[in-house]
Amino acid sequence: MTMIRIICIGKMKDKGMKSVEQDYLKRIQHFHKCQIIELKEANPAFEAERIIEDESERLLKTVKDNEYLILFDVKARQMDSLQFAQTINHAGSNIAIIIGGSIGFDDRVRQRANQIISLSKMTFPHLLARIIILEQLFRAYKILNHQNYHK
Repeated sequence: MTMIRIICIGKMKDKGMKSVEQDYLKRIQHFHKCQIIELKEANPAFEAERIIEDESERLLKTVKDNEYLILFDVKARQMDSLQFAQTINHAGSNIAIIIGGSIGFDDRVRQRANQIISLSKMTFPHLLARIIILEQLFRAYKILNHQNYHK
């Protein structure tokens, strides 16, 4: 079965944001199956290096061998919505999108990625980044299917 899997560190706890997230997931389902996989955050008592190692390892174990991996990382290049749509089109049917933990991930995750993208040079809360990515996925499918979508 073809699928887009958005793999995240942390749970969506805010009910309002969860509602928006579910709305975009429902919209995307008209074009492609999509699911969110939430992985538990590492123990906050750990040192930062250990948190990054632990979360990176669990993220990589969740990605399947046949998935085109898109990684969102502030250190990467930015792209516009048309470029993102082309990336999704190029990626094929099985896509994994990683949104790492609040202190990032290690180079193993970057090395596995097929595409690394920055949402912005600004810093966003991870829950908001999830919604932005879902909105951009929906926008990408509207673009790829030659359907109007407001700007």
